Amino acid sequence: RRHFLDMDSYGPFPFKDLPHDYKAAVAARGSDFVTKNGLVPWRTQEIYDQLRDAFRQLPTSPYARDNIKLFSSVISHYTADSFQPLHAAANYDGQLTGQHGIHSRFETELFDRYQQKLVLAPPALTSIPNAREFIFATLTDSFSFVQPILDADREATQGREFYDDGYFAKLFEKTGPILEKRIAGATAGVASLIAQAWIDAGRPVLPVVPPPRSPRASR
Repeated sequence: RRHFLDMDSYGPFPFKDLPHDYKAAVAARGSDFVTKNGLVPWRTQEIYDQLRDAFRQLPTSPYARDNIKLFSSVISHYTADSFQPLHAAANYDGQLTGQHGIHSRFETELFDRYQQKLVLAPPALTSIPNAREFIFATLTDSFSFVQPILDADREATQGREFYDDGYFAKLFEKTGPILEKRIAGATAGVASLIAQAWIDAGRPVLPVVPPPRSPRASR
């Protein structure tokens, strides 16, 4: 539940009925509904706060470096998922339109086949005043690509019995630019969030030599 948000479960684009405050969302829809339809903006904010606090603990805590690596990897995963269009829609795997498996075909198989042809140009890092709002904005942008991906999948399957080379060639022709745009955005988004956590922590000096741990703590 922490890796997606089915935005259209709250109503139509531009999702004016989707509360950005977690308590407000629960009050409006109930805890079960909110949890069922995904928690990624709120969970990303939680991890961001932990990452910022880990930066603040440099260089006094012997565990800060490990915590920074852990929370950076987790926030990278959540952020990248938010840039994947099918993590923003209830029809996340084409199951509502008879297009089962499009999630992995777009996210994994298409990338594996064409990664050497991708032209990635990540934008410059940006200031992120609020991690939660950054993820909500990212998901809203991601949602705009859901229907083009589904349309491309349907067009690529016409006249084919299998998801063969011809299918993926057609899918890449139509969705390659989307794939490039979302990967590049995710790259910059991840870097911007981690950099912002460091800035909000007071810009501690990097790199920091870890302080020695006691023999008991190191075992």
